[in-house]
Amino acid sequence: MNSIAEDRRAAGLRFSWETIQAFLEFFDDLACLCQDGIILRINDHGLDLLRAKDRSQVIGRPFTDFMPAEYQDDDTLNMFLEEEGVCPAKIRRVDGTTFGVDFRVQWARELGDEYLVVRATDISERIHMAEDIQRSEARFRKLVGNTMQMIAAVEDGKITFINHAGVELIGAKGAEYVVGEPVASIFHSDYAELFGDMIAEMAQEEDMIPARLARRDGGFIDVHTGLTALGDTGHAFMIEVHDITAHRKAVMSLHKLNMELEQRVSDRTRELSEEVDRRRKAEEQMSYLARHDALTGLPNRSLMMGLLDNEIRHATRDQTTLALMFIDLDGFKAINDTMGHDAGDELLKQVSERLDDSVRVSDTVARFGGDEFVICCPKAGTETDIAGIARKILATLEAPFDLDGREGKIGASIGIAVFPQHGTNVDTLLLAADDCMYAVKAAGKNAYTFSGRPPLPKNTH
Repeated sequence: MNSIAEDRRAAGLRFSWETIQAFLEFFDDLACLCQDGIILRINDHGLDLLRAKDRSQVIGRPFTDFMPAEYQDDDTLNMFLEEEGVCPAKIRRVDGTTFGVDFRVQWARELGDEYLVVRATDISERIHMAEDIQRSEARFRKLVGNTMQMIAAVEDGKITFINHAGVELIGAKGAEYVVGEPVASIFHSDYAELFGDMIAEMAQEEDMIPARLARRDGGFIDVHTGLTALGDTGHAFMIEVHDITAHRKAVMSLHKLNMELEQRVSDRTRELSEEVDRRRKAEEQMSYLARHDALTGLPNRSLMMGLLDNEIRHATRDQTTLALMFIDLDGFKAINDTMGHDAGDELLKQVSERLDDSVRVSDTVARFGGDEFVICCPKAGTETDIAGIARKILATLEAPFDLDGREGKIGASIGIAVFPQHGTNVDTLLLAADDCMYAVKAAGKNAYTFSGRPPLPKNTH
């Protein structure tokens, strides 16, 4: 009641027949004037909330006509008047639908003792939100209860909730046989400290923690365990447990980690650091294999394409030349067919080593596939300089190869394209060099040529 009086005083309004309608319109919820429970005046917001077309559907009717049956009592408004503060109730609209409201009722004694001002604030949206929250909580409990993984809640070191999957996993008769027990009791004794004094520290880890779950029949299950803090108190946690006994590799890894944990739980930070380092090295190895040829260890096509694009940008910026050599081995198929694939693989390895030894430190040799190789020569200098590299390659490949006690001989056809004369991007340079290589093949092999030039043997100056 006091809040309405304060609102009225702040707005400078007083109850009178001249100002009462303006006073009612001041509010953005339902506000009406009643005499002995009969509605005499109502504001526009009230008409909207009641879904009345005009005031004739409201004025002159008892206020209780717009309330459900349980409120239809002559003394209802007086009951709300006697209550201090806000009274929750329901209102029935003209169309028969109902919605929740907060009631406020006060005397309008300036007009007479039989007059009351009634306000009703629509709280249906708030009610819907509360119902949605309840439904969400119910769905969450059902989801947690039906999940195939164990979910448990812990507060002050004791289990306060465990789902059906968790009960089955530890072999308990029911949740009531687990709730109230220390959380450490459902794990192997080696993990008593981890899930006791150290549980808050372990909840800070993002990764799943290996552990062993204790069954009621005396057995143990290898699991991965996740800990999540509930709130900021440091006393409540959620535990998620995944059974990994079916995975032999995971079990072996868990065994190793269990042995380490038995020796030094206090050094867990260092162990986590080592695990991160192992993963980083594995990722680096995977990245290396994705960018290098598995047989020769040379950069593969994917890596070379990116390197060429980068070197072209540098050459454009520095206004320098860039030579691209496309090499196809002559006679490789004959060795592969007559001596076998193992001999062919060994030959490719030795060719890769000789090519790498024949070029400058700044040059890059890549295997494009089969017996095709590409060499990128940044800041290549003049054609004479580039031709010198090509002749050196032809000479080093001409020497016999020792293939497990058998001698193998090959040659090479080399096509050369120079940036920017023969192309200004990776695709045009590769195409020009590839065309040159096929021109050398057609002219008799074991030679080199520049784009647009006739083939030159290795001893040409």
